[in-house]
Amino acid sequence: MQLVQYVKVFRSYMGKHRDNTTQLDVKGMTEGKEIDFKKILCGIPSSQVPGSNVIVYTTGNRPMEMKFSYPASQDKVLCERKYFVTNIRYQLQCRNGWATVLDPIDDITMCHEVAFENDDDNDIEGYRLAWIVRWVNGKQDYFVDTSGLRRTARMMEVYGDDIRVDDAYPDRVRDILS
Repeated sequence: MQLVQYVKVFRSYMGKHRDNTTQLDVKGMTEGKEIDFKKILCGIPSSQVPGSNVIVYTTGNRPMEMKFSYPASQDKVLCERKYFVTNIRYQLQCRNGWATVLDPIDDITMCHEVAFENDDDNDIEGYRLAWIVRWVNGKQDYFVDTSGLRRTARMMEVYGDDIRVDDAYPDRVRDILS
């Protein structure tokens, strides 16, 4: 289970993204190729079981809006996600006790994002917790003090000189966590 905390005063949000697929995956599908779910995304391998659902349950005292976006037309299926559009039918309001099940096809055909409603106002109070349940096929170890991924020897071979954010900015991470 993953717990994500959004705090209004920090203007917390989750930007437009896909969890386990990329634009190259979509392009490959249009060419008849299968998606490689064992690839590295965002610097780490996905531990989510390919083709599995994700359950999201939220609590908190301030609503948030979850939006799904998609290519504007079928002939533009390979456009960059900044050109994706949304529709009121693909927007959900996250309130207390709100739950949804995200289908794996959603991650292939659409992006999703979440933000506080009326984020332009001066009202800075409120929070929302998202309890996210994913079916996983492998364990990932994280550092408790920084929430960073603990790299295995194999991952170090793959990433080479790429460094973790808490290695690059130890004082900033320590300040944030204290």
